[in-house]
Amino acid sequence: MVLLSTHTSEQERPMYLGFTGLAWGLGTILGPILGGAFTESAASWRWAFYINLVIGGLCGPIYLFLLPSSKPRDEIRLSTALKSIDFLGGILICGLFTTSFIAISFGGTIWAWDNAASITLFVLGGLFTIAFFAQQSFCIGTTPEKRLFPLVFFKSPILVMMFVATACASSTILVPVYFIPLYYQFVRSDNALDAGVNLLPFIAFNVACALLNGATMSRKPYYMPWYVFGGVLCVVGNALLYTVDEYTSDAGIWGYAIMVGAGSGAFIQLGFTVVQHKVEKDLIPVAVGFCTLAQLAGPAVSLAISNAVFLNKTADGILIIAPGLSREVVLGAIAAASNNGAVLVSEAQQAEVIHVIVEAMSSCYIISLTAGAVTRCMSLFMKRERLFSA
Repeated sequence: MVLLSTHTSEQERPMYLGFTGLAWGLGTILGPILGGAFTESAASWRWAFYINLVIGGLCGPIYLFLLPSSKPRDEIRLSTALKSIDFLGGILICGLFTTSFIAISFGGTIWAWDNAASITLFVLGGLFTIAFFAQQSFCIGTTPEKRLFPLVFFKSPILVMMFVATACASSTILVPVYFIPLYYQFVRSDNALDAGVNLLPFIAFNVACALLNGATMSRKPYYMPWYVFGGVLCVVGNALLYTVDEYTSDAGIWGYAIMVGAGSGAFIQLGFTVVQHKVEKDLIPVAVGFCTLAQLAGPAVSLAISNAVFLNKTADGILIIAPGLSREVVLGAIAAASNNGAVLVSEAQQAEVIHVIVEAMSSCYIISLTAGAVTRCMSLFMKRERLFSA
């Protein structure tokens, strides 16, 4: 992102950032399909991890020999560069995310919500959060110029809106990407590969809209309409996914997914373009990192919450149908990502179990629906302005 910003003009930048959206979207969405293909093949699931080494090896020469060099500052010694890193801030933010995500993910599944471990992790997450923002505010162990998180950006409403909108865009992508294949595995008994193939309509429209956004912004650099358009589609698409039950047709699910894919694609990379035109040139790398944090933290938080909701609601529902089962057995069946949960009960109860699973999935779309609604609401406060002269 920083290299693109350095080596492109204002007019070229949106298009090239759109291409990074293409790469990010394809990698994020095709990953589960590729992983499913390896799982179903003789290569085994391990190649879902090994393939990263192959891709890295193939791309390495490109990174080394073809990418142009960029030296935004004068030559400095390695020791000086290391001293400029905010190590304390990095440790605190890692502790913040790690303790919070483990608490959310394991609560109600590995241990009860009122278990000492759960409470301890939530408390630690809160303490890490307070410590991180205190350290950043008072520049403990760092300086205002070198601190990890640019708190000064929070003084700018447009930068805050871009941060939130970027987090919302990636959240409304990843929640359907995670749960649509699960629906096909649980309800239609598809294998991992076949379930992942049902994401292809989502992929096509997500990528197409990301590229369309980049191409259009290069000529007509008005950003606000894209957030209006994308926010509305994300709300409508996720609201329709919320209504999906075990009898919904494939065409219906694909149509709903297309709306979400098109809506999120319309603004998934747009925040990177906007923030670079709202800060001083020397702050562009910081602004890119600011949006990157949003793009990664958004789905991390939304998936942690949605998966916890899904597992807990499904387990609670199945235990009502079959109270003789243990919670551990039920959670193990759900974690297998197939209709094994239905196999645990009598044939007469299997339809009830499938219904419980689908209802639990529906609840998860409330998170991505909310992300779309937040984006649409924020668009009302965005200026109807050109970013630059085309």
